[in-house]
Order: sequence, then structure tokens, then C-alpha cells
Amino acid sequence: MKKYVKNLLISTISLSSVFALTGCDLSNPFASANTDDSTLATSVEATSIEAGVSENGFTKTKLNAINTDLKRDYSVANGEQNVLIIPIHLSSGPYSGTWSDSLIDELSDIIFDTEDSRSYVSYYKTASFDNLIMGGEVSELYNSTYSVSQLEDATYGMTRMYSMFEAAAEWVDANDDTVDIEKDYDKNSDGYIDNIHFMIDGSDGDDWNSNIWPHMSQTGYYPAATGEFPEVNTYSLSNLDHLSDATTTIHEQGHIFGLQDYYNYSYLPSVNHSSNTYYDLVGNADMQDDSMFDWNAYSKMNMGWIEPYYFDGSKDSATITISPSGTSGDAIVLGENWNGNAFDEYITLELFTEDGNNAYDWDRNYPSSSNYTTTLGEGGVRVSHVDSRLMGMNANDNTNAYQVDNINDSDYDYYGLKYTNSYDADDYQGYTFDDNNYNLLQVIEADKENEFGSVQSDYSKTFLGESDLFQTGDSFSMSEYSNFFYNKTTLNNGDEFPYEVQFDKVTSDYATITITKI
Repeated sequence: MKKYVKNLLISTISLSSVFALTGCDLSNPFASANTDDSTLATSVEATSIEAGVSENGFTKTKLNAINTDLKRDYSVANGEQNVLIIPIHLSSGPYSGTWSDSLIDELSDIIFDTEDSRSYVSYYKTASFDNLIMGGEVSELYNSTYSVSQLEDATYGMTRMYSMFEAAAEWVDANDDTVDIEKDYDKNSDGYIDNIHFMIDGSDGDDWNSNIWPHMSQTGYYPAATGEFPEVNTYSLSNLDHLSDATTTIHEQGHIFGLQDYYNYSYLPSVNHSSNTYYDLVGNADMQDDSMFDWNAYSKMNMGWIEPYYFDGSKDSATITISPSGTSGDAIVLGENWNGNAFDEYITLELFTEDGNNAYDWDRNYPSSSNYTTTLGEGGVRVSHVDSRLMGMNANDNTNAYQVDNINDSDYDYYGLKYTNSYDADDYQGYTFDDNNYNLLQVIEADKENEFGSVQSDYSKTFLGESDLFQTGDSFSMSEYSNFFYNKTTLNNGDEFPYEVQFDKVTSDYATITITKI
């Protein structure tokens, strides 16, 4: 059995750049809408603006708050971070397979192989534009005294699970010579293990939301006294049913970083075997949705990985050229009163193409149905409506929550997102306040069908296609797309959206967009 230990103390980036959230080149050129293709290509190479500078109607914005400011015990998603993977053998099945040296080697490869573009570490390096470098290791195998049935028990299962996690971490620290949890896995010295994933050899049998279905949660164990062994609190769990690649671990790590699921729990695909109806507001095309593709612009804004371009009102009309979001981080934010961070309501525009982390799934986003022929083609501009407003709470008054316009102007003990994408998740992870009318994140489909926002009997209609992406000659305004907004003529917060967006030229290499205030 080979032993992976990756990048625990080695960095390939400047930490000063990372912590300033400017570690990647997010230059964005400007060009006239009437410029021919050859001139556009030259201007793409030649023009950029600095963060915080207003130029030609847009400001490149260094975000003023990120996920860790929510005070939810989320892991830090910038700089050098480590993840500890602990494989666990349960005392009895059912098993889809049991751990062997070869399976642990396979686990090590899909997590830490830097030569594999779809490994866990490669995915996050690409998604973050080198702002996040994950290191870590797969530990020795821990043998648990618990069985699958004991962990799935409705009354005591989770209590046993948490006890098993604590015992496994302590055993690995004491018996695996390469693992030093206190030194390498509590880098911010807060008494918690930063990133920990447990991999059991039980089988969930596709029983969604069972105790051993892949999930992220928190044990509720609080940090021990200074100098004592770090506690397992925020964690993820998976099992051998989900070991074909790294996507499950990548997805669950997104939760550890503070992101929600973007699929709708009320209308799940075939995993729950209980419904023939489907509902998915982002077209399944996101790592935090169907465990495919790159993270969207909103997710990356949560981490501070990108500096979006804000149409700042200094001009009534302006034109901008953006590059593919998967390799440049380019994104545009539209909203009259945007507060400068991810936690607000606004519209995002990004060029969604077969680049970066999207390449692996570009031709895999569709059911095997023979009558479903739509593809993503050359891509296009993805337009999304975000309502990521916050509620503030105090630890000594968890029964009350108060809307927060800007996290930088308030001082609650912790914050939660006001809305989710699931109708039946009113208390998702204990902090959303969904009124069933507004959603956290929705793709606005260029063809105006709003299939993603309607219950479908045909699963294929919940998948993003080329017709859902904006192309050359298309336009977008609230009046044209009022069926995507609950209030029809205003955003959820009551603000008008006085913009018309014209897609002057959209290719797989760049998109030139003119925004006019109307």
C-alpha cells in the first residue's frame, strides 16, 4: 500500500497575494461593440483594469466579505490548507466492497494525484485560480466496532457516528506515524480539525438522506481547552459506493467551505425513488448541484476567489469583453445597490464554456435517453439571479433572526442565508428562512422557457443546454424575462432592475456585452 502525503508544508503561491484575495490575474479587457473580431482579439490581450478602479463604467471589485465572515465554523478556502482522509472499516455490512490496500491506493490517487486534472486537489487548484492549494493525506485504516445497521439506527445512529469519528481521529493521530493532527490539521488553532473526510466501507444502497449517505454536517463538539487535541466538528462522510472518482468528496468539501446544495430536495432525481417529478433551478450544471462542472461565479465570490466587474453607474451605457469564467474568473455583477460581497441580491453574467473544470463534464451533462439530443455546444453566457441575503443571530437568542443588509455594518454572533433552493428545507443546516417564493440561485434561461423553475415530469428538461445560454444578438432585461422574477417588475428586495443587456458577440473565447441603464 502506498502512502500519500501531499504538500503539507509546500506552497506554490504567494501567501501575501492569497490573503489579499488578489492571487490570480483577473484582468478584463474592454472593447467597442462595433469592433471587428481581429480588433477584439487584440484588445483582449491589451486592456485591463485594477481592482477598485472604475473604468469605462465598470469597477473591478475586491469583495469586502467572504464565507468565513459568517462565523459558521466553515473552513478557510484560501492559502495552503490540508485535508485528512480517514478510511474506516465497519464491523459488519452490507458492503459494496471492503477496504483493501488497492482501494486505499485508489482513494489516495483520486484525492491527491496532481497529474489527474479531476482529482480533488487539482479541481480546487483550478477552481480557485491558485488561491487555494490543498494538501494532506490518507491515513491508515481505522477498524470500527460499529456496524452499518448501528450507524443507521434512527435513534442512536448519529450519536454512534460522532463517537466513531472522535475515536478514529484520536487513533490515527496516535498510531499513524505520518499524521500529526494538531500540527497539520488545525492550522488556524481554533480547536477544530480544519478539513476531515471519513470514508466507510458500508453501502448506502442509494438511500438518500440515510445516516451513511454522503453528507457534510457538524457534530456540535466544541473546541477543547487550549493545548488539547482538536475536536471533530465540521466533517464529511462518504462510502465505497461513491469512490469511482473524487466528485463526491469535492462536493462535500464545498459544504465544508460554506456552500449550500443548489438542487431542490422536494423534487429529487432518481436517487430517492419516490417521485416522477423533477425540479432544478440551475440545470444540474454545477458541482454543488449534481456534482458536475466548475463552481459558478456566486460560489467563487463566497470564497473571495474572483473579483467581479460591477456596472457602477458612472456611465449610462458601457461595453465590456469577458473571457471564459473557468479559466479567467471573469464575471459581471448587476444590481443598483450591491453591497460589494456575495451576500446580497444581484444578477451575475459569466461566459460558460468547455474550459477549466468544465471540460471533464461537458459531454456528460445529459441523461442517456435516446430522444434527448440537446448539448452545450460552444457554450454561451450564463445569466443567474442570486438572492443571498443574510439573517443575523445571537448565540443567546437563537429564536430570533434579523435581516442584515450588509454584514460589514452589523455585529451578530453568526449569520445564515435567508433563502435556499429547496421548498422543504426551511431549516436547511439550521439557518435558512425560506418563504417558498424566493430562491438562493436560479439560472435565467435564454430561451425564456423557465423549465428549471417549473416542476417537470421529463428529467431531461432539468438539464442545462445551449439554448439556455445567451448567444450573439440576444438581449436580457427584466421586462423580457419577468417570468423568472416572483415580483415580475422588481427584484425580491423591491429594487428595480433598470438595465438592458445586449450580447454583441459571444464565442467560446470571449463575450462582448453592452449594458445600458434604462
